[in-house]
Amino acid sequence: MKTPAHLVPRAPAQSWRYALWIAAAVWLVWGSSLGAGVLSDDFLYLQWARQGLGELMLRLTTHSYPQTLRPLPGLLWWLLVGTGVTAPGLHVLSLLVHAVNAALVSVIVRRLGGAPESALTGGLLFAVFPLHAEAVAWASSLFDLTAALFVLLALSRLARPGGSAAVPAGLQAAALLCKESPLTAPMAAPLVLQRRVDRGYLAMMAVSLIYLPIRWALLGGPGGYVDSGGASLLFFVNPTSIAREVFLRLPRRLLAAIKAPGDLEPWLVLASLALLAALWSVTGLRRHPRRVAAVGAAFLLTLLPVLPVFAVDAYHEGSRLLYLPVAMACVGLAPTLDLSRRRARGAVLALLAFWAVAGALNATSWTAAHDLAERTLHAMGDVAPTLPGGATVLVDAADSVDGAYVFRNGLAAAAALRGLRQDVHWVRGTSAQMGPAAAARLQRDLFVVEPRASGGVADRTAVEARLWAKPWQESKVQILPPPHGETAIPPGTRAVQVRQTCAAEVVEGTLFWKRTGEAFTLARSHRFRLGPGKPTPVRLPVALPDAPRWLRLDLDRPLPTDCAVELAAVTTAPP
Repeated sequence: MKTPAHLVPRAPAQSWRYALWIAAAVWLVWGSSLGAGVLSDDFLYLQWARQGLGELMLRLTTHSYPQTLRPLPGLLWWLLVGTGVTAPGLHVLSLLVHAVNAALVSVIVRRLGGAPESALTGGLLFAVFPLHAEAVAWASSLFDLTAALFVLLALSRLARPGGSAAVPAGLQAAALLCKESPLTAPMAAPLVLQRRVDRGYLAMMAVSLIYLPIRWALLGGPGGYVDSGGASLLFFVNPTSIAREVFLRLPRRLLAAIKAPGDLEPWLVLASLALLAALWSVTGLRRHPRRVAAVGAAFLLTLLPVLPVFAVDAYHEGSRLLYLPVAMACVGLAPTLDLSRRRARGAVLALLAFWAVAGALNATSWTAAHDLAERTLHAMGDVAPTLPGGATVLVDAADSVDGAYVFRNGLAAAAALRGLRQDVHWVRGTSAQMGPAAAARLQRDLFVVEPRASGGVADRTAVEARLWAKPWQESKVQILPPPHGETAIPPGTRAVQVRQTCAAEVVEGTLFWKRTGEAFTLARSHRFRLGPGKPTPVRLPVALPDAPRWLRLDLDRPLPTDCAVELAAVTTAPP
């Protein structure tokens, strides 16, 4: 029988030892993130913070995209930038908050009557969970870390009987001002803590209910991502896609644990299943099926606010959205662990070791992304003196590296922060995203450059100008929107012409490419814009070998029923 929470003796020395173990685990697995620098959205937040608190608050509230209300982390960014904190300092903060969150998991488990070893295990499992790389190694994920911090503080208060309801209510309000994902945490909390609903839970729920109309009034709707017409994408949620992500793809990512493991994936899945089966058998979890079911329900409830945009691909993009649900799962399951037997401790140590190695490997892509961002900015600096004033420069820069964002956002902000010419408009992409209007501007006031892997920059302006002049190919293939949108293209394809048959529609979308056995990802994609009639050429990387490739075309919105999109492969380099 577990000891009642209010009778659990305090052991300060033991608590400090556990905190040190957790801090050491965080440093061991995620310490490499100190070399990740600033990436993607980080450049935007730094630029806005330097422009002043007012500008940063606007960009995180009423003038945000996606539409959000996240002023508290913004205030923290502003304070850090104002005191001269640089990129390593931002990552130290992320590591610190993550370590505190893992320690709070241990504290809550102990307050729920869990044994000391169970409490330490819960904190360590959360600390090294391998899909935390995006949340811990990317500075912009401070929103997720701080939101979870306030929720865990609220749970630690609710884990003790009695007390004022104002404390958990205030902590829930703070969590919602960091990120909207804790909206349903009050509903999940009783399932995780296995306690009756009291006034503390009710106060947290009241805060969530009050938050919703305030958010609607300030943002003019539910917020989040919106389409070109201003309509929230929440209104276009596909339940089938959500179910596929949660019940099919997510378990696969959790079991494989390492980013895009390729041929190793079946073995990793088998190893994970064996470790989890051992935990289920020897740690006492199988004696608590109702609690396990309740924690599973709590996991889904906590994930509910982000389900419309939830997806974790083979490179773990989007995995930061799992941060709070995983914390809730660790809090709920750890009190049931019985580690009195040697086999149980061995199974836990094996899982911790596997997750720690997987997490450390997953984190390496963020330092690689930083190195690529630095090379890209140096290349932009090399080409800047040669450009005419007022020019637009399309930089064919990397979106991401193995799931670590490079310049998905923030290229212009990065240029400004580096002191590059501001009479030049820096835009990530190629001329395909500007549509047919780009053809007349290329080599006049529109230029396309691509950073070389070996350093320096390649001017692709003339190549793209010749692609726009190339006539539509006769050997075309038709491609349909997802889920039927994959097609093979011939080896040696250098570019793809995309044409739509609508009379007057303007169509925008993304063209993805991959080799056989790879996964589609935004790291290998280009945006495009189609006008009526004239095809738009989408240049493919010349560095890829002449191996068979696959294409997928995603449109921003469905086409009319009488419309189609056609592709033609350009298999020779333009003259």
